[in-house]
Amino acid sequence: AAAPARGHQKTVGQQKSRTQQPSIQGQSKYSDPSAWFRRICRDAELMDTTAPQVAGCYPHRPALQFAWEQVRNVMDREFRGGVGVGQRRASDQQGVLQHRRSCRPHRVQNVYMPMFVVRADLDREADFVENFAPEVAWIAGKEADGEQAAGLRQRATASVEEATRSDIEDSFLRRVGRLLVRVLLRCRICPSQDSCLRRVGRWLLRVLLRCRFSSPQDREGKAGARGAAADPLSFCIRPTSEPAFTRYFKQHVRTYRDLPVLVNQWTNVVRWERRDRIQPLLRHREFQWQEGHSAHEDRDQAVEFARDRVLRWLYKEVVFRQLMAVPTIEGEKSVMERFGGAERTFTLECFVPCSGRSMQAATAHV
Repeated sequence: AAAPARGHQKTVGQQKSRTQQPSIQGQSKYSDPSAWFRRICRDAELMDTTAPQVAGCYPHRPALQFAWEQVRNVMDREFRGGVGVGQRRASDQQGVLQHRRSCRPHRVQNVYMPMFVVRADLDREADFVENFAPEVAWIAGKEADGEQAAGLRQRATASVEEATRSDIEDSFLRRVGRLLVRVLLRCRICPSQDSCLRRVGRWLLRVLLRCRFSSPQDREGKAGARGAAADPLSFCIRPTSEPAFTRYFKQHVRTYRDLPVLVNQWTNVVRWERRDRIQPLLRHREFQWQEGHSAHEDRDQAVEFARDRVLRWLYKEVVFRQLMAVPTIEGEKSVMERFGGAERTFTLECFVPCSGRSMQAATAHV
């Protein structure tokens, strides 16, 4: 009986060592995780990662596309039945009473938004564009008739003025406002940094704008990073669809009776990542994704839907735990990591043991 026990212990030890240092033909998961992951994608026949015609754009093979279709089927079933209905039933079984309004089924409808976004529409949301400015793929040379071109240029001019004012405000608060804050804090005149920025910084900003210290040409040049100096008739391939859905809600939401509006889109997006940051399945220049957008009567309903129904139930419970069996960590982004233009960003993170870091799995913004 002793010999089999020793052999069993040896086998367990071998399995333990393999688990600690998994490798594929000399490529260790812990010494070179990037090369190891690329080899996994290739050997599992998920995608063709060797010599793509355009860097960061990989063909999806049947195995990967089948897995993506399973995710779509599960989520579409939840959309048709109402997001959070299963969560409500589980809560009812536990004897948890919920408000009648919060228990209403949230049925989501699938839509599709155009791939191209006009520069004037993208520049209108300055806070949002700032996060994606280096990754936007711009296309020049759009042809438009006279009436359409005049309308676009008029909207672009308004965007230039708004972006210019925002640029002046940012640079002023950074260079002058913060310096004044330090001086006033040292002199013990200012009780707090926020009150100083509101009372002193904004007052001096009005003075600066009235004096017109910078010419319109200089202000337009400063706003060039946001597309103000470029041709307003050019357009880009969507990095995400917030501008398109903003226009959609503006056109179709007339009264409070139209709320809530819950729509979803299965599409592909383009973000022009740097070549040295491209990683299969993790960082592409073109990739498929799911994005849902909603409009609610008040902030409380929006937070409840985004955090409880979408993030906790749909993403964490249904997709990652029940379908993929992937553990996730739920949390909320800090102010510096928050999505541009959002008040709150809820996130699911996956822990990566080989690097000791976390990887963003899903987010919901309010």
